[in-house]
Amino acid sequence: MLEWFDDSLDGLGFCLSEERDLLSQWRGYALDGTGVCIGFSREYFESLSKRSATASRPVFRLHQVEYEPSEHEKQVEPIYLKAKSLVQQGAFRFSGFRGLLGSRTDDDFEEDRRNNEKLRSSLLAVLLQLLPKLYLMKSPAFREEREWRLLSHLVHGAEDDCSYRVTGDRIIPFRTISLAELDRKSIVEIVLGPKHATPIRMVQQFLARFGYGEVTVSRSEATYR
Repeated sequence: MLEWFDDSLDGLGFCLSEERDLLSQWRGYALDGTGVCIGFSREYFESLSKRSATASRPVFRLHQVEYEPSEHEKQVEPIYLKAKSLVQQGAFRFSGFRGLLGSRTDDDFEEDRRNNEKLRSSLLAVLLQLLPKLYLMKSPAFREEREWRLLSHLVHGAEDDCSYRVTGDRIIPFRTISLAELDRKSIVEIVLGPKHATPIRMVQQFLARFGYGEVTVSRSEATYR
């Protein structure tokens, strides 16, 4: 049943970080320090997420990534215990065959079959609780990233409005999230990378020109020397 997740579902994630100016992230994710760090508003994304729940397009949620193995176990254990209980109750139990000398009737076998199907349906509902967690647990080696994700799910074979982009060695599905007009600003800060050359004033004018208002812009304090 767990393998069904891999075959049928994918997580589409927009990855963010609590860190605004971290040398390892400039090196790893910002074209070797020539890019910028965009500081989005958490409250804005939470409001946008609630708005997605009332729209016709797939829902997305803002989640914090967890790095500690003990916390991974803590989150998974209640689901595991519920699943184990349902299996022990007979979710995968075979009702058997009716023997010539047996006392069980066709109605008895039918009742067993219905009960087992009900238990399996309950088991699938429990295992589905693992779905968001599959994309929110990472090795402690990544803990310095302090990552959050805007996460939505893609069901293979279902009608979906996702698009696709091409990189050097793969095709990647994605969804576009418009920064809709809500009662708060979507971008609150820009940090220019250690090797980024645009003057701060020009970046501020650029943001204002495209409707993002007054945004705090500063330069990274990291150095490559």
